[in-house]
Amino acid sequence: MHDSLPIFIQALDSGTARLAYQLVQSSLNGCLYGEHALAALSDAARAPSRESRALVVHSAGSEDLLGVAVFGEVAGTLGTGKLHFVGATPSAHLQGVASRLIDAAIADLAKNAARFVLAELPDDPLIADVRELLICNGFVEEARIPDFYADGIALVCLRREIDGDR
Repeated sequence: MHDSLPIFIQALDSGTARLAYQLVQSSLNGCLYGEHALAALSDAARAPSRESRALVVHSAGSEDLLGVAVFGEVAGTLGTGKLHFVGATPSAHLQGVASRLIDAAIADLAKNAARFVLAELPDDPLIADVRELLICNGFVEEARIPDFYADGIALVCLRREIDGDR
């Protein structure tokens, strides 16, 4: 990971919501699995809560968004966080912005007593880069449901422990 890019991470607010929505849509690039991420972002923009919140990242001195993370706690559980979406512009991704957003989201969840974080995603080659990003950031596959999305496309559940976090 490259920490050379000076960035500013903040909670999603009314001034950044439209740009965040555009960045998420652009990152999904028509992906069939994007509805959940967009719905979670909409919830975070409309009424941030323990279950639904988002972080955005700017480069120092710029209002342009470089990345978005949408996350929250799983309702009705004790200590379970969920990462709904993380993405960055292509150039920011190369500078480690997505990894830094994952760490910031997990730190926020840890402040609220989360013990681990789940990420659920399709095991589809179209989004293999997302799975690789999560694995490179300490997530491990915990479960797999074959043919969940379509024939040959499993639902993969990845988990990252927070206690004793990297």
